[in-house]
Amino acid sequence: MLGLYLHIPFCSAICNYCNFNRGLFDAALKERYVGALLTEIQRAGRAGEAGGEKGEAADTIYFGGGTPSLLEAGEIDRIIAACRKSFDVAAGCEVTLEANPETTTADRFERTARPGSTV
Repeated sequence: MLGLYLHIPFCSAICNYCNFNRGLFDAALKERYVGALLTEIQRAGRAGEAGGEKGEAADTIYFGGGTPSLLEAGEIDRIIAACRKSFDVAAGCEVTLEANPETTTADRFERTARPGSTV
């Protein structure tokens, strides 16, 4: 099995117990980071890294962090679409997004997992 891990390093607060690469949320920096992440996803797929040695399809897309739930639904959609375009992603692939309670609401979940969404 092959999984894609996408690191989203932004946090609304820095926890003293966390050793992951992270920084305080900055909307402008997040926008640039998402653009760079989309470029890196495309480069990795073109470089033949997609599918590993056996040519397997990815069965998981995992958004870790930081606090990936600070991303907007449209940003999540664009990142997943780039993964699907650049890598062999299995139909019905599991998508996991780490979330903190203070960055989630029922409305945010509905916008992310709405019908027609790539999530």
